Amino acid sequence: MSLKHPSKDEAVIIMTEILRAMPTHDREALARFYVDGQPLEDIEPALGIDPDHFRELKASVRAAFFDRTRLGR
Repeated sequence: MSLKHPSKDEAVIIMTEILRAMPTHDREALARFYVDGQPLEDIEPALGIDPDHFRELKASVRAAFFDRTRLGR
């Protein structure tokens, strides 16, 4: 059985749902990094996030996306 890749619109909807379910603080950290292009060296002290937490945060969002789309696993 082949899996259908989500369209770009479907992928955006899925990611939006994942992000909305997260605490605001974590969402802000991801937005600063991925959307605003801020370096981790600025984000971590500004939000009080340690490097391990940020690494785990990125991994959990990626895993949630792949679990929802069934891609990459």
